Amino acid sequence: PRASIHERKAVVSTQSTWGANVRGAEEKFGEKHKVWFEKIREASRPNIMDLMLGQVKGGGILSSTFDALKTIWGHGDLRNYLYVDYRKHTPMSELTRYWVYEDVREYVKPYEKRAYASNKTNLRTNGWPEYAARRLDMIINGDDKSIDVISQIQPFGGKNSMYRLGGKPELNNGCHSWRDEFTMLFILDVFYQPEDEDDRYDRKVRRVLQYQTENDASCQKGGIFCDEDRRFMFGSFAKQSDPDCGSSLDAVHEHYYDSEEKYQRLVAIKRAVDPNYVFTANLFGIDSINAPKNRQIKIIGRGHGLHGDEEVKTTHYPRPTLELSFGQSTWSYGWSLLAAGAGILTVALVYSSVSRARRTSD
Repeated sequence: PRASIHERKAVVSTQSTWGANVRGAEEKFGEKHKVWFEKIREASRPNIMDLMLGQVKGGGILSSTFDALKTIWGHGDLRNYLYVDYRKHTPMSELTRYWVYEDVREYVKPYEKRAYASNKTNLRTNGWPEYAARRLDMIINGDDKSIDVISQIQPFGGKNSMYRLGGKPELNNGCHSWRDEFTMLFILDVFYQPEDEDDRYDRKVRRVLQYQTENDASCQKGGIFCDEDRRFMFGSFAKQSDPDCGSSLDAVHEHYYDSEEKYQRLVAIKRAVDPNYVFTANLFGIDSINAPKNRQIKIIGRGHGLHGDEEVKTTHYPRPTLELSFGQSTWSYGWSLLAAGAGILTVALVYSSVSRARRTSD
């Protein structure tokens, strides 16, 4: 029978990677490894996508058409995963290119990031799902369609989660903090179309900052998502209330590391292995506050540091009208007068020439 258009179809995407390389150059991809890929393909038949990709990269008219389209789009020199085949050896020196997204970035808008971490175990019942849906709906169905939101929600499992079990402090598995306590990750990235190059007068950036500042209340004492401000290093972000606009890791390290003792151990390691701070790119690095001045580079998000928490919510500064006062000497003003004078002179000369010609003809 014909399927209803309202029926949901399940799609399973399987990605397989052979990543064993414990013997360096001697490591070879052999028949026993190939079997695993073949089994996955056999289990997923009919594999329509495999057939399509095989046609696109297999030569002939489809391959030529695909290459022609890439040229028309201005990306003819780009390669992508269509050219990677487990049946054909690809050197690691070339394969690493496929781990970098070479195409033009889809979201070219600036964005304000948040990545909240929770240790609560009652998120299902404390109203957080409704809260999260409501906050997302404010952007998705909001009145400004130039503002977009991307959200990722990642559960970390329960008492048997390997993420949590592997993060027990006594195992000393690494510097990542609170692994044995995390229950949920909530990412909110809000993209927007700038309205003004000057952050002070850009109403879009102010609106986005207001939205994220309101979301920040969910991760503080009494917050619905977490009672503490805990952050992931991979999803670092800055709040309006952060010192140094969140640009200095030393100033906000308590949000990324669970103890001062751990952070100071990392500082000691940093000073031992990199005493000259060669690998310090900016202020958002361990012990960067003690790096040479040319390494203490502040990376500050749009609109940050211009206003306080409350001011960003309520205040809007319109761009002032620029009025030229008498006696003000500027190059632009001088050139404007010169252009106006030249225009008037040109009209006068043309009028004089036409009048003289008419008198002569008479």
